[in-house]
Amino acid sequence: MNENNPQLEQTIQVLRSFWRIQRNFGRWGQASIKNSNLSMPQFLILQAMFPAQVISQKSLGERLLFPKSTLSTSVDGLVTLGFLKRSIPEENRREVELELTEAGREQVLLMHNEPNGVYQKMMGALSQLSEESIHTLLELHQQLYELMIDTETTENGEDARC
Repeated sequence: MNENNPQLEQTIQVLRSFWRIQRNFGRWGQASIKNSNLSMPQFLILQAMFPAQVISQKSLGERLLFPKSTLSTSVDGLVTLGFLKRSIPEENRREVELELTEAGREQVLLMHNEPNGVYQKMMGALSQLSEESIHTLLELHQQLYELMIDTETTENGEDARC
């Protein structure tokens, strides 16, 4: 393919590897929410909130990279379902804080235990790897993440860490 540029070929292979994994995460994520009547953004919000006690809506939006309209609509739905509680702190009336309710925690745990969902499928795949391989995988992902953030910080002067 790119015989003249082995570094580019390697980069393409790594990116394709992540894309294949991400595609499975998407399929498995859909299976996780199949019986819950949640949208994918709502699923991701609940996952990001778990097990945190309280997080600002602004921080949550920055973490998930959702457009404000998607975040707002999804949060409204989760509040209506009783999975999130929304409040405005006295010390900063411009901030909106979100808290996962007990019903929200229970919903997350149900999704964690969905047999065909992302958590059970990933647990099954990881169970076939050694502890050392999993540890190495996590270390490599962390190193790559930090290198990517360092590159991004250098390019735009902002720290984009989640």
